[in-house]
Amino acid sequence: MYPRDKFTHSAPDGPRRGARNLMTMAATLSIAAMALAGCSPVPGAQATDGIVNTQVSAETASFFNSDSVHEISVEADEQDVAAALEAYESEQSKEWISATVTIDGTVFQNAGLRLKGNSTLRQADTGSDPQDLPWQIRLDKFVDGQSYAGRTQFVVRTNTSQTSLNEAVALALLGEAGLATEQAAATRFTLNGSAAQLRLVIDNPSDELYSAAVFTGEGITYKADSSGDYSYRGASGSDYDSAFSVESGAEDLTPIAEFLDFVNNSSDADFAAQLAEHLDVDQFATYLAMQDLVANSDDIDGPGNNSFLRYDTSSGTMTVVAWDQNLSFGGMGGMGGARGGADGPVGSGPGTDAMLERFLPAGADVQAATAQITQGILPEGAALPEGMKLTGDTTLLQVLQQLAKGEMPAGLSPQDGQRPGQQNAGGSADPEAQGDGQGDLQAGRPRAANDNPLVTRFLANTDFSAKVEQAKTELTAKLYDSGAAQQILDTWSALLTSQAGDLVDADTVASEAEAISAYFTKDTGSGASQAPGLVPGQAPQRGSRQDEATQNTADPDSGQS
Repeated sequence: MYPRDKFTHSAPDGPRRGARNLMTMAATLSIAAMALAGCSPVPGAQATDGIVNTQVSAETASFFNSDSVHEISVEADEQDVAAALEAYESEQSKEWISATVTIDGTVFQNAGLRLKGNSTLRQADTGSDPQDLPWQIRLDKFVDGQSYAGRTQFVVRTNTSQTSLNEAVALALLGEAGLATEQAAATRFTLNGSAAQLRLVIDNPSDELYSAAVFTGEGITYKADSSGDYSYRGASGSDYDSAFSVESGAEDLTPIAEFLDFVNNSSDADFAAQLAEHLDVDQFATYLAMQDLVANSDDIDGPGNNSFLRYDTSSGTMTVVAWDQNLSFGGMGGMGGARGGADGPVGSGPGTDAMLERFLPAGADVQAATAQITQGILPEGAALPEGMKLTGDTTLLQVLQQLAKGEMPAGLSPQDGQRPGQQNAGGSADPEAQGDGQGDLQAGRPRAANDNPLVTRFLANTDFSAKVEQAKTELTAKLYDSGAAQQILDTWSALLTSQAGDLVDADTVASEAEAISAYFTKDTGSGASQAPGLVPGQAPQRGSRQDEATQNTADPDSGQS
């Protein structure tokens, strides 16, 4: 074990997370909803040199593709569904129930069905419409051997927009970059005879068949718990039971304990020299670069702690697996009420709770804060997200009260003349421009974000940070400048326009596609400024780590250059 008192390392003081969180927040508070599309395997995607295989089998591609809008219908006893909602409302438990699942005409009896998600479920209760909620389907939960398209598990995502083209494209681009990604499909989804909705259905890295297909060697797949973190908790694997779970492979958390011991307790010199013995460094640099390029604020060091880790037994190294891309390209993220379907878009939803978190200190109890807000009490430490300001006579408490009710708040806007994430010359947002209720910021970012020690130390190292910037430059040329990203977007847009016109209108598809495509160019004009996914009157801005890296200073005693 590394002695914890023999070193120091400091958090980066740059705009990386602040820029991305602000961009997402400003977009969320300024625009109407976006809903769904599936992300498909992309022809020509190449496997990495490490343990990740981005090639997709013909069997899997029969469902996860951009050729068809697929059909999934679920039938479950209504009393069982009600009991599942009651269990979550009372105990926050996600109980499995039995369901009949039909996928493109293939019927699976006694399949497993349970709620899936965290912030998107915080306001879910017995009064929620089940067909609007996120669900996990597990075909082999009660019947061994049931699978479809090379998978046993499928995640029915919450609709966060009219098309969710943003997540579809982001997932495809991760695969093009050589990263482990989730395949996805656009589907007509029904639950117990409900009107069909356009829903994004994606892979679940918890699926053992997923791990077998995506990773080339033996190993263990871990999921980071949304309420956990990457801190060092002790030398025993059991110390991490509440922070990580084994999803496939041996039931052993010892590799997690050893990995986080090194990440948290090594000296800066050892971290720089030995990280490659514990982590696929090039892959992680690519991962961080891609999260910036797709402008996703809710990644491994975002408020949701969204990540999986794959431990490769032969090399003894970890690989980070991306999870949850619905904030990409200015997406609405947790705004779970919008949906594409016969009933049309609906305004607010359970995901407003995810927005509320951004106004609260890190680790705050959202339910307790909501209770205070409902009583007219401003929670301690509540503050405006970086770069936002109150307008008119609106107070911070009024904004929080609207969020607590599941409503989109009025009276918020970006700082005058400032794009999402724009910083002053010192590298942090000007506190004088924040308006009342600013509160504290940590390292130039809202306090609601996590400080993941792996990301913090990686970016504090000059060489590692340079790898991220190099990857970003190369991937910008490969994916954006080449037109590859635009081709992916066009393919999905054409699919929804031609096959889902009864679920989402063509004008909505076009406007959301326009908003996303604006992120593919460095110089964005005002043409797409009013499109969904963008701050009105503002051009999109992709995150940057370079300023952050140059602002960091190494411990003079650490030996880090």
